Amino acid sequence: MHEHKIIIIGGVIGAYGAKFLARTNDNDVTEVTLIEEHKNENQPVHCAGLISRSGFKRINVNPDKFILNKVRGAKFFSRNTSFEIRTNDVKAYVIDRKVFDSYLLNSAIDSGVRFINEKAMDINAGENWTVKTKSSEFNAKNLVMATGANYKLHRKLNLTVPEFLSALQYEISVECESDMVELHLTKDFFAWVVPVGDYARVGIACYRNVRDELENFIKNLKQHRKVGEILTKQAGLIPMYAPKFKTEYKFSGLNLRLVGDAAAHVKATTGGGVIMGCLAAKHLTDKNYENGWRKEIGSELYLHLTIRKILNRKYKKHDDMLMLANKHKQVCYSADMDMASKLLKNLTAEFVRHPLMAADILKILF
Repeated sequence: MHEHKIIIIGGVIGAYGAKFLARTNDNDVTEVTLIEEHKNENQPVHCAGLISRSGFKRINVNPDKFILNKVRGAKFFSRNTSFEIRTNDVKAYVIDRKVFDSYLLNSAIDSGVRFINEKAMDINAGENWTVKTKSSEFNAKNLVMATGANYKLHRKLNLTVPEFLSALQYEISVECESDMVELHLTKDFFAWVVPVGDYARVGIACYRNVRDELENFIKNLKQHRKVGEILTKQAGLIPMYAPKFKTEYKFSGLNLRLVGDAAAHVKATTGGGVIMGCLAAKHLTDKNYENGWRKEIGSELYLHLTIRKILNRKYKKHDDMLMLANKHKQVCYSADMDMASKLLKNLTAEFVRHPLMAADILKILF
């Protein structure tokens, strides 16, 4: 019998991957240790918590326990134009991230994962990986970093750090449609209004001056609708996917894998990383992890990045883009929040039906 030890540092994506790694069969025993400083009510929330219905199906998780609100569509705003896509079906859920994260952690523990509720303070590479916490140290040949958008340990190990946006979000009472998400396009990214119940998550992501940008956005909202008091404030980083970003390293007998935000497994269009991170984490059991996750989601992440680059380079054309979207609305009805290839497929079919659409797109791009 062979015993394999794996240390995972990190939260929600680490917990999801740990469950798959903690398997016992006739020939091998895998001892998985998950080191995570936050647990349950102490878990900080950095995102809008909007996750697609199809995404939950892909990761085989029933969202019923985490749902705070159901979303049926989205409104997009540029400087002078708007576009909305409204359906009868629920497309996404606004979830309670603390309950969701806690569920995945408990699921990992139930699968035999050893949980250490402490912060990983330091990592050293020798005969083994040595991970130090405040009270203990842990050793293993295999290390998984699912440290989210905290790149302190990346820098310690001289690993590449992805490019990232700063994000700031307020939970605030604001007048908005209860089942429609709002996305306000900006030069760097977008601002959002995500309805939760009797309040909304209002935020923005950009490369600099994020607080000023959010305050200006809320100031503009107040000109058109009622905006109440700020209930909570949340800040975080959104890493940008890079196709050449390395996620698997081998150091003289030691293995290191990066997953989730730590590997920039994030949709560049929306900044969402939960579903993509979980899909990548399933491949931590693969002999060739890098090939495994790239085969499943690499091309999707690349398409999201391509769309983001077009949006940013042509930010002065956002009005034209939304006018074109209004003209060819049917393209968006069956689009998927996670799989950008679905939108590409719809666009291709629309080109066949309306060849002049290609001329409209070329006009915007060139």
